[in-house]
Amino acid sequence: MASTPSLARSLIVNVVSPDPDDRWQGVERFCHSLVGALNDLQHDAMVVSVDDAGIRNADVVITNAQVVVRTRQPRVHVYHGVALPQMLRSHAESSLRWRVKAAVAQSAAQFRAGVGAHRVSVSRSTARELRRVYGFGSTVLANGIDTTAFQPRSETGDRGSGAADRTALFIGRPEWRKRPDIAVHAARALGYRILLAAGRPFDGMEWLGRLSESDLAAAIASADVVLMPTQYEACSLAFLEALAVGTPTVTTTAGWVPDLVAAVPDYALLVAKVGSAESFERALGRALDPPASEAMRHANAFVRQECSLESFGQRWSDFLQRVVRSDGDA
Repeated sequence: MASTPSLARSLIVNVVSPDPDDRWQGVERFCHSLVGALNDLQHDAMVVSVDDAGIRNADVVITNAQVVVRTRQPRVHVYHGVALPQMLRSHAESSLRWRVKAAVAQSAAQFRAGVGAHRVSVSRSTARELRRVYGFGSTVLANGIDTTAFQPRSETGDRGSGAADRTALFIGRPEWRKRPDIAVHAARALGYRILLAAGRPFDGMEWLGRLSESDLAAAIASADVVLMPTQYEACSLAFLEALAVGTPTVTTTAGWVPDLVAAVPDYALLVAKVGSAESFERALGRALDPPASEAMRHANAFVRQECSLESFGQRWSDFLQRVVRSDGDA
C-alpha cells in the first residue's frame, strides 16, 4: 500500500507589498513580518512589488490593501481594514466630495482584489465589515509582532515616581483618525506629560520623532501609559507592541480590541468609547489602579503567547497549507 504523503511541506510564497522598500507603514511592516515568520518555518517567502508578483513560480501569492493582481497561482488577499467604514472615521479635515471620491475608488479596488482570492481579515471587526460591505467571507488571522524586541518592562524602570512626573506616550501619525486631540485633552486633564513617537509633530505633544524599533520599545517601557484613542483600526501593530511591553494602554473599541476583550474581559477597564473624550478620560483615570494593572498583566501574557511572530507564522503556515491543498483538489 502506498504511503500517505505529508500534509505539510515547504511553500514558495510571494508577498506583494504596496512598497517593498518601506518597513515603517503598517501594511508594509506586516508584509516583512510575515515573510520573516514564514521563513523561520522553512518556507521560501519573499516580499515583492506589484510588478514582480509573478516573478517566481510560487505556490501561493499574498496581496494586501488595495493592490489588485491576477495570478495563475492560488492567491490570498489580506484586508487590513475596509475602505468605507474607515473613510467615515477618517479625514474629517477633507471635503465631503473628496472623501466620497476616495471611498468609492478604494472600495472598488478592495472589491476587485477580493474576487477570486482566499480572503483574510486581521480582526473579527474587519471580517464583519467585509461581509457587510462586500458580501465576502474571510478567515480571521490576527497580526503578530516581535516579542523579543518588545520585552516586558521592569517594575523598577525609569518611569516617574510621582503624579508630577507621569508621562503618556502617543504612537503613530497624529492624523484625525487616531484622535491625537483626545489624547492631549485627557493627558492635560489628568496631569500627564505627553510624548509623541511619529514622523511629524502635533501641537500639545513633545515630539520624539520617528523612533527605531529598539528606541520605541524603550519609550513604551519608560512611559506610565500609552494613549491610543483611535477612531478606526483593524489590528494595530503599535497596540500589540505596547501590550507586549506591558505598559498600560488606553484605547477604544476599534479594530482588534473587542477580540482582546473577549479573551481578557478585565481589559475593558482600559477601553473607551470611540470618539468620546469623556469616556477616554475616565479610562485613563483608572489606568494605574490595581484592577487595571492586573488586567494589563493578563493582556501582556495573552499577546506574548498568541501574537508572537512564532504564533503568527504558524497560523499563516497552517492556513497557506490549506489554501494550496484546496486549490490542488479543485
